[in-house]
Amino acid sequence: MEICKMTGKLYNFIFILLVFSSLQITSSFAQSSNSVRIEGIIKPIESNLQQVDIYFRLIGSPRVKFDVDSNLRFSGDLSLDKPEYVEFNCRKCGINAAKHYLKPGKKVKVEIIENTDRKWEVRFIGDGITDINAYLAKKAHTIEEIIKRKGKVYNFYKLNGTEFLNAANTIETQVGGLLKEMKLEREFTNTEKQKLEEEKLQMLIRFHSESEFVMSGAQLPENFDDGFLSYNLNTPLTNFKKAIVKKAFELQAIHMHKTKNVSLFHAHKKIIESIDFKETRDFMIRSLARYTRYMLPSPKEYLNYIVNNLDDKEFTKSIESTYKEFSSIKLGDSYPPLDSLRTINDEYVNLSDFKGKYVFLGFWATWCGPCKKEMVYLKKLEKVYHNKNIAFVGLSIDAVKSVEKWKRLVKKIKPGGLQLIINRDKKEHTDFLKYISLKGISRFVLFDPEGKLIHTDNPKPSEDFLLKELLDTLDIK
Repeated sequence: MEICKMTGKLYNFIFILLVFSSLQITSSFAQSSNSVRIEGIIKPIESNLQQVDIYFRLIGSPRVKFDVDSNLRFSGDLSLDKPEYVEFNCRKCGINAAKHYLKPGKKVKVEIIENTDRKWEVRFIGDGITDINAYLAKKAHTIEEIIKRKGKVYNFYKLNGTEFLNAANTIETQVGGLLKEMKLEREFTNTEKQKLEEEKLQMLIRFHSESEFVMSGAQLPENFDDGFLSYNLNTPLTNFKKAIVKKAFELQAIHMHKTKNVSLFHAHKKIIESIDFKETRDFMIRSLARYTRYMLPSPKEYLNYIVNNLDDKEFTKSIESTYKEFSSIKLGDSYPPLDSLRTINDEYVNLSDFKGKYVFLGFWATWCGPCKKEMVYLKKLEKVYHNKNIAFVGLSIDAVKSVEKWKRLVKKIKPGGLQLIINRDKKEHTDFLKYISLKGISRFVLFDPEGKLIHTDNPKPSEDFLLKELLDTLDIK
């Protein structure tokens, strides 16, 4: 028997880890039909509960309403062609987006019971699902308790790198022990073991993107990303796995590049050639598109590889067009001047003021969420290249009317680098944006100590290894 009491933000947070990771339960489970029969009853303390709506929904599908009769009973069939997690709602009972595991060809009994403390319990009972749902409830409770020991959910991602990694390892270990202890179906157990690994990696990805610790420029533990290096990339692709596959692919290629003394391009290529699943291979090839813009040693090599190995002609045509556009931008000192750039203190700076230094210049705007994170990542770069002949500059392309908004945001997020804003009413400024074909942000360009434009697109500050590879080719002292 499975009992679920969790609601609110904590439940939703845990569900992100538990449910989306498990939508791809394989068809190796026995199937006898394409639906599940659901029969249920609501048991309130008082009998005056009226106008109750019950909904079931497969994740990513429209919800299905089950009518509740005068005796507070409901029944119906839910289309289901393979074992999946199903979302359950009974708002009058205070149950929103509760998640349970169902199998096709089975009959399920649902009991919604109000306790004396006015809290509701949901019990899903049925052949082949009772123990699994009991495990999932205990799993969610285990995660809840570990997170509570660290504070509320919104504080969990404020831990430092070591504390967070330890907590993620604790979740994986304790839940793994629970899974072993409950001795569930072998097929589910094997699938769940992989999911535990992937749930942990998803947590680490979120920490990378949201953590104040990371954004502050603080150093993560050396072993923080070891799980990505050992992750088996030869796997069927699912939506949940995409972020994991992308990060593991990149980190494994970088590791091979550093330890096997091969070019980054050949490391990427070698990994792709080891994959048996076409959808996974194609996803990896698509992820290489940015290398056709970066002025790394082999953008043409990456372009040719993508064009020759991807069937999507519309995508490859777009990549070829972008490559041609970026390749046509003339480097040197013939670009329109970037003078009279405004600071948050209403002072003005010219690009020529940085003569004698390399200038890593990033374009962003207050309305661009990812850009704001990249600006904060500049802090890390500043620490690495402190007191060297390179300046890091953030240049907002916000409209003139948004200057005050830009100032407030800069003071709030405290980004790295010198923060400036262009004047969109100034022809020289807009001419420069046209010159470098700025059609999207964030984007980073590079000037040499003579003020010459030498790179028109660079790895972002969050792509620290790639950027360091580029900057290490320069005479930065």
